Amino acid sequence: MRLAILIPGLAGLGACAAEPAPPTGPQAPEVTTPSAPGLTAEGEAIPSPTSGSGLLTTSTVVMAMDYGQFVINGGAMGADSLALLDQAEVAPPSAGDGSQVLVLSPHQNNFAMTVAVERWSSPPPSDVDAWEQVSVEAVEVDGSGAVWLESPTLESTSVAMEAGRYWVEISGRGFVNYGWPGSTEPGDEWRLRFWPVSDAVEHPRQLWTMPGYGTPWDADV
Repeated sequence: MRLAILIPGLAGLGACAAEPAPPTGPQAPEVTTPSAPGLTAEGEAIPSPTSGSGLLTTSTVVMAMDYGQFVINGGAMGADSLALLDQAEVAPPSAGDGSQVLVLSPHQNNFAMTVAVERWSSPPPSDVDAWEQVSVEAVEVDGSGAVWLESPTLESTSVAMEAGRYWVEISGRGFVNYGWPGSTEPGDEWRLRFWPVSDAVEHPRQLWTMPGYGTPWDADV
């Protein structure tokens, strides 16, 4: 599931004559009806250019997430993510096959999940201590020029992204429970940071430790 009209300028009116006379007044400017702020005409989020060391673009989208998982898809439409789900359960909190990444969320659902998407020219500075769940996977964005964020049975959300092979760091925070979070919009937030695949990089795998409970997995992470 994948989820400006130009109105020609109006020439100034001149006097009627046997031969056409040039316009005597200023021409009305062209009127453009834009798409929604921050979206292309196709509904993709438009990253904003930024200034600063290494950070190229940034954008924020809101997606719907259910079944405690979402997928970062580089364009492999129709790809089966069930094998990735099994892998992520064994080595949480995520798994990738090069074209897509499946991420496990502590929350069962969030139908208004905020996701910040950043593209960097080089590895971004580490700030894992500011997040509760962190992992890094590789993903290739195809010629469609977009990354798709998907969750089972729900509409997908797309973000414009240049084609290429990337590392993506997936960070989440604001969790209240493993499983049902008590509402359909529990308020957790996520960030995806993309940068080109080059030399080997650190691959942190950090799970949220729920107070008084820990994590559902018996894994050494």
